[in-house]
Amino acid sequence: MDKAWLALNPEINDSQLTRALIGSQLVASPICADTRQEGDQITLKLKRFYGEELQPPSPTQATLRLESLSGQLHAETQIAVPSLILGTTWNIAFLPEADYKLTLTFEHNGTPYSLPPITISRIHNLRQRLAILADAATKLKNDSKTSAGTATASALDGTVAATLQSETRLFRDVLDGLSQEADFPYLKRIKNCEALLSACRQSKEAPYQTLDSGEYWLTLAEGFRTIPTRIQLPTNREHPAPVLFVLHGAGGSENMFFETYGAGRVVTEAAKRGWVVVSPRQSLLGLSLDIEEMLSAVETITPIDRRQVMLLGHSMGAAQIVQQVGRHPNLPVAAVALGGGRRFSSRQPAKTVEWYLAAGSEDFGISSVRQLNESLVEIKARVDFKIYNKIEHLVIVQAAIDDSFSFLDQVLAKQDFSQPSP
Repeated sequence: MDKAWLALNPEINDSQLTRALIGSQLVASPICADTRQEGDQITLKLKRFYGEELQPPSPTQATLRLESLSGQLHAETQIAVPSLILGTTWNIAFLPEADYKLTLTFEHNGTPYSLPPITISRIHNLRQRLAILADAATKLKNDSKTSAGTATASALDGTVAATLQSETRLFRDVLDGLSQEADFPYLKRIKNCEALLSACRQSKEAPYQTLDSGEYWLTLAEGFRTIPTRIQLPTNREHPAPVLFVLHGAGGSENMFFETYGAGRVVTEAAKRGWVVVSPRQSLLGLSLDIEEMLSAVETITPIDRRQVMLLGHSMGAAQIVQQVGRHPNLPVAAVALGGGRRFSSRQPAKTVEWYLAAGSEDFGISSVRQLNESLVEIKARVDFKIYNKIEHLVIVQAAIDDSFSFLDQVLAKQDFSQPSP
């Protein structure tokens, strides 16, 4: 695995230092803390992913750096490697509130090697802010129950209440030391919650005017049903934007298309085009909200163009796309199914949807993609199917990104937008 990693990262020197430390990780705690309570120190320990003892060549220097997410250096210190292996602390009481990137760099005989950075969040009055958000979630929930079925009930209230509940629960887990699936900027997440609450209270007609662009972790709500979702809002929201749903495979989450799958490039490409990206979590039982219900929730926070709805899914997510198109055949204009799918029933009309299907030659999902292709050809749907040579199941997303977006661009270019969006 180490040799494969080096082969995929030719910019990293295959040196004695690299080979000694390639299987190590820096463990830091607390990753999220209140600046006025437990945020004065970081506990640091250098560990191995697998059994061998850490033996970096001598002499090896180690440097710790704390930078803001924008790249500004806030703190730097030299530290002895044996101290890191045994476990040590670093005093950071002087740092202002922010999300920081903590980087550990080693150097031996002029050759550097850096471990992947860790996000360290320091937040003023964290517990007080979480209590305010939790109370607000309870009040919004209670208000929606008392006004259910009346004109005063707000779809935005339901999504904000569900989001505040799920996010405060996540913060409790983080403060209890429970590991999370990805490296998150927690100050950004709590500020997003506060912005959503402010928008809910101040601007129900157009809350998106008070929200910044960028990523949001939302729990979309429709009645009593909710779905955890990660969303990318475009920079320019003066006009309704196209929407791209991205559906992950089995065992994944709403973070997959942002954190993995070609290092998040699907989201990056969509953001370049000014699209809204909606990445919902699904279980083996499917989605708790369908695409129509999610769209209704999303348009309470940002303007969307329902004429430009697109779907992109991998593996189990590709099979979910087939189900969603069957349920809402007139809603999406394009569907991309990668490494998965299932037969599309000929009784389900999908004349307005264009399809791009792809699988790797070494992809165990190739048979299901073939079945989907055959069923679409039978009903004379517009479909393009491509097999990528020497590509396996997970890498098919990365391999097909450029072709997928070229396809989506072409589909949108053919649409008639002379009439205003509904």
